[in-house]
Amino acid sequence: MTKDIKTTFFLLKHAPKMKLQVGFVIFFIVFGIFYDIVTHGGTAVGGMYLAIPVTLYLQMFLGTNLSGLIQSSAVRKKTQTYYPMLLIVPYMMIVYTALTICHLFWAFDSEQYFRYASNAAIQGRYILFLGILNFIIVAYVSVANKVFYLGIVLFLVSVFPPMILAMSRYTPRIFAFCEASLLRCVLLGYLFTILGCVVLYLFINLLYKKDVHPMAMKSLTRNYIK
Repeated sequence: MTKDIKTTFFLLKHAPKMKLQVGFVIFFIVFGIFYDIVTHGGTAVGGMYLAIPVTLYLQMFLGTNLSGLIQSSAVRKKTQTYYPMLLIVPYMMIVYTALTICHLFWAFDSEQYFRYASNAAIQGRYILFLGILNFIIVAYVSVANKVFYLGIVLFLVSVFPPMILAMSRYTPRIFAFCEASLLRCVLLGYLFTILGCVVLYLFINLLYKKDVHPMAMKSLTRNYIK
């Protein structure tokens, strides 16, 4: 496992235009944290920005294939399936856990205790919908480069309902659905995040033999091949 982790970061290090992609990753992480702090649980968009780097991670691994760095077909399969999972799954779990802890702290903030019920409902809604958005983004990433247009359509169709339901006027109903339990919100959020990783594993293994979609290939060659 240690050797595989080292190989994962070796491949990322030698991915074409690695510094540029790392710059984008840092931007989305910093912007996501800033947005999350400013909105204080009012929307899960900040957390969604923190999930976007998984799209860049997968593209970096695909870039190593296009660059000619990978010659073995067995290793080529791993760069599209196994190694991305070693990076994406821990990243998603760490991000979700960190954001959950932060929003639980806000839920129990003593300065807001006089309105604990409404504040807990807001943070519970955030935690739940963060897990749902994690599922949608990771599931989209699993097919985006192979079935480009279908992936975009499925993403748009699936992302708007939770974004609408995450609006403040639906908060009481959503929290009631979770039986007014922050713990239930956390567990459901983890469930959706883990299911997203399972879907990612299944589809990248099912589709790895499929050629990269021409539109995705155009983007990859423009970004990675000098």
